[in-house]
Amino acid sequence: MDRSFMEDCEILDSLEIEKFPRNGKYKFKLHISIDQLGDTVYVPVILIRGANPGPRTTIAAAIHGDELNGTFLCYQMMQELDPTLLKGDLVLIPIVNVLGFKVKRREFIDGTDLNRVMPGKKNGLPGEVFAYHFFNKVIVGTDYLFDLHTASKGRINTLYTRANLDNSKVEQLIKYQRTPIVLHASDKTVKTLRKAAEDNNVTTLTIEIGNPNIYQKKYVREVLLGILHCMQDGLQILSSTRDFEFRSKTICRSSNWLRTTNGGLLEVEAELYDTVYEGERVAVIRDAFGHIIQEYFAPYDGIVIGIDRNPVSIPGDRIIHLGKT
Repeated sequence: MDRSFMEDCEILDSLEIEKFPRNGKYKFKLHISIDQLGDTVYVPVILIRGANPGPRTTIAAAIHGDELNGTFLCYQMMQELDPTLLKGDLVLIPIVNVLGFKVKRREFIDGTDLNRVMPGKKNGLPGEVFAYHFFNKVIVGTDYLFDLHTASKGRINTLYTRANLDNSKVEQLIKYQRTPIVLHASDKTVKTLRKAAEDNNVTTLTIEIGNPNIYQKKYVREVLLGILHCMQDGLQILSSTRDFEFRSKTICRSSNWLRTTNGGLLEVEAELYDTVYEGERVAVIRDAFGHIIQEYFAPYDGIVIGIDRNPVSIPGDRIIHLGKT
């Protein structure tokens, strides 16, 4: 890494997009908070200014500090996108939760899940204050947001898009994504970044890209191509003539995590992307001697979106995330 660049990189208190000339790529640090030593806490920002005016699109990754696939997607987008073909501005935030990222943990350093406190509080807990300044400095003023995530520790995910399918603008953008599963976002009371952005009239897609603490090149590439397709033919802010493929999708209006009701060693029999039918066995619990002491069956027809990979279970642990088809 070129440490001199990081040390010399400009620190800004706000995005100040208009100070940068059009038709260029820029990198800077955005001041968000202050750490325990009184030093500036910043998020890295990559700004691509299109040659022509247009809307602002933001791609935000690693709101959880262990979700790295979206970070690498931002880097690939920076390398691939030609600003002469872009209308408007593209803001890439490869690492939102910089303090969690530094200590290799999902949550903010005070234990706050930043994706449960948006849009934050000006005078709240440390995580809420960080969320407040990030939201108001980055998300406010954005027209379109791609909110990138992965599974959490101990779980594995498919590629899937979570979005409000009751929003006509959002629904129109879904078809360009290359995620095989689309899940309706029904989290009306949960303070996610997606929900807070939508409440501020930002058209938002949340995209789950596989697993935490790993770089999955194939998954990242698929999602990148889907976003580029959306920018070109959906948002019409990318004036390229690339021939993208469409992917068939399974639409789920709802989903649930199946949970254990017994303790022991969990053996999940279903796999990611499996279609299962009501009454089909999807997992068993074994005792310390290997005897099956509990069976679990699909409560409805559905598709497996996520799986818990830790076999050591007590009552209430997760088994599979099952989308209802």
